[in-house]
Amino acid sequence: MNKSKQPPASEGSDSDLVWETLREPAQKVSQGDLFYFEDEQPHCRYGIVVTADCDLANRKHSRLVSLVPLLELDDLLVNCLYIDHLEKLSETIALLLRKELASDVSINDPAFKATVEAALNEASEIPAEIAVAAEIFLERSDQIDNHTFQALLDRMNIPKSNVYKRFEQQIKSRGDIVPLARPPYSPHDARIAWLRRVFQVPIGKLMLRTSQYVPGSTQGQHVARLASPFRYRLTQQFSQVFSDIGTPNVSTEWIGTNLMELVK
Repeated sequence: MNKSKQPPASEGSDSDLVWETLREPAQKVSQGDLFYFEDEQPHCRYGIVVTADCDLANRKHSRLVSLVPLLELDDLLVNCLYIDHLEKLSETIALLLRKELASDVSINDPAFKATVEAALNEASEIPAEIAVAAEIFLERSDQIDNHTFQALLDRMNIPKSNVYKRFEQQIKSRGDIVPLARPPYSPHDARIAWLRRVFQVPIGKLMLRTSQYVPGSTQGQHVARLASPFRYRLTQQFSQVFSDIGTPNVSTEWIGTNLMELVK
């Protein structure tokens, strides 16, 4: 990404609130720094440093810097939300596969998995979206494109508008997703940090000066730095994602019942 050839974000935009563009090149890599990589994989194109400043200063990071991807909306859907949504519909997908494969094996029978695997080996004989559904059922897929996802929703008679409204709420409220703003000088509309998809880069490949960056290489070019409120928020949420302790669901229905008793 050539900063000299890309227009800065418009004045007064959210970008001005979220990102700091340094007048002078940074002297060291810091938490909240955003780097651009010439990578075909969208989850490795923009990365925000999440390695703690104290670890960077005291060299406790084994020369590897951890980053979380900054994604465009489509990339978040394709690599995260679509798969997560379909995994919750595993029984519905299994019933769809049983119908499409004309199988008389129960979806609860362990032999049904073998039936699906056999159908995948002859994928040329089944529709593309059914082949993808089989991959998801077998937990072999980590992404699904827009067209195939919507085709599967149609196959399962699920209203698309309801699903996308749910995605809107998830993007706004999920703990492992942080909506930010488009970075300055960026040709990509990347503005959503996905905290769960961490990747690492040797610190020697993170270039703080444009003059050090070699286009076409595996180096990362410094773009901007998160402004302090967003830097602290992202760091806090990142810590919570990987320190959260799961507990069994405990019934809370009694709360509403008891409250209604008070107004009788």
